[in-house]
Amino acid sequence: MADRRAPMKTVVITGASGNLGGKLRQHWKDRYQLRLLDRSTNGDNEIETADVGCWNSSWVDRFVGADAVIHLAADGIGCADRHRLIRTNIYGTMNVFKAAVDAGVRRVIFASSSHVMGMYRFIAEPATITTDLETYAGGHFVQDGWSYDSTVYATTKVFGEKLARRYSEEHALEVIVVRIGFIMQGKNAAEDFPARTDEWLKQLWMSNSDFYALMDRCLQQEFEPKFAIAHGISRNAGSCWDVESTEKLLAFEAQDGLVVNPAKVRLRPGYLAKLRWEFRKLIPAM
Repeated sequence: MADRRAPMKTVVITGASGNLGGKLRQHWKDRYQLRLLDRSTNGDNEIETADVGCWNSSWVDRFVGADAVIHLAADGIGCADRHRLIRTNIYGTMNVFKAAVDAGVRRVIFASSSHVMGMYRFIAEPATITTDLETYAGGHFVQDGWSYDSTVYATTKVFGEKLARRYSEEHALEVIVVRIGFIMQGKNAAEDFPARTDEWLKQLWMSNSDFYALMDRCLQQEFEPKFAIAHGISRNAGSCWDVESTEKLLAFEAQDGLVVNPAKVRLRPGYLAKLRWEFRKLIPAM
């Protein structure tokens, strides 16, 4: 078991070639000994091939001696192959937590998603979405003119959160679940939002600098009990998402934010029925 009082030195990042993995890799390259894992290395020799959906000593052994694991590897909303979603997001998360416990890793940061609370968009109460509310997975949103349904993806993330809590309670594993909001590729500036992006998505924006600061605190901050949930969102005026509890938990203060129209953040209940009818024409029945 890793010394819980010692500073973090060695960090495993799954999904290291993705958007968030790439950002953290650059941010931490001179601070930690990084072990970078991904299903696709994209020809990068510093990233080791690892399909976490399949238990294999070639990647499991890389957890030995690590202080923390940042579990980012996942298939996202755009993945139409549900079997692949289950393999990566369900079995992969199970494998990562087992590997972490077996290797005596001190802390796991699990990248969940704001979509685990997405259906709160369609109800008026509670006024603020906090980390202690029951999950209400799924939702429908518009980005750059395209409509998306996140229900299946969000459900896999709910599973990950429940599994994370169980491992923390049974194995005294330190776990922080970070419900990632909306972080774009590259410089991720507020003014770079795609056209025709709805207010619900905009209120979930998190700047690169706030993301870095949050993840720094996820590795550095001591907390009790050993399981916690944080919201990965900047201080966006008009947002219905609570960020104060995350700032208190991790001794972190978001510095950035944009302004959204609170009247357009949540939609009337009847609008959900309309969206469901539209999505029935696009998405096969589950």
